[in-house]
Amino acid sequence: MYSDEIPNTLGKFYVSYNDKPMGGQFFETAKEGLDFYADKLKEKKPIQWDKN
Repeated sequence: MYSDEIPNTLGKFYVSYNDKPMGGQFFETAKEGLDFYADKLKEKKPIQWDKN
């Protein structure tokens, strides 16, 4: 994500994990962002749909 208004976010990777504006975090590397997102996905249990 690129922003002239917040220079400390320039060149960083942004991971959004909810519906709010700025509902995420910035990371130095893509790996850090992906690891963070993988942990967020583990917080929500998948839905088991009725198989009928």
